[in-house]
Amino acid sequence: STATTVPCVLAGAGSTPTVTWLDSTSTQKTSSDSGYTVTPGSLSGEGLTTSLVNTGDTSDTTYTCKFTFSKAVLTQTATVDVVTITAGNDIVKSGGTATISCTLGGSQFTTTNSVWTLNNVAKTTGGEYSVDLGSYNNQAQTHLMTLERSIATSTERKKKKF
Repeated sequence: STATTVPCVLAGAGSTPTVTWLDSTSTQKTSSDSGYTVTPGSLSGEGLTTSLVNTGDTSDTTYTCKFTFSKAVLTQTATVDVVTITAGNDIVKSGGTATISCTLGGSQFTTTNSVWTLNNVAKTTGGEYSVDLGSYNNQAQTHLMTLERSIATSTERKKKKF
């Protein structure tokens, strides 16, 4: 599984608070918990950045970072949106048409920036490429995008970004 880093920033702090991280069941998470790394951060220029890294999220989880001062408690929440990306690849003979697809599933958030890339260069419709970036389906919580290349010359790896 992929590690998820959840940052939390406190601006304008004049003193260092006690930092606590809680999961969606209000259970405190620390670096001694399996799969978690908590960096409490330190006061710098009247700001503090703390982070929680988790390697085991398999479902959507809301984390809360809690800053406790002697006279106040401040909290901030962040939701980790666990998704599935399914790539469909076609193998075609040289000179044929190749269509590949990619589906993002399980996202509770609308995708805002989808792109196909080849060697870190965005591919758009034109020339030998036909790109359909699709759209987010709110009911199914999926986003399907396709890339078609009319002249396949060799095996190339395409990357998809949501």
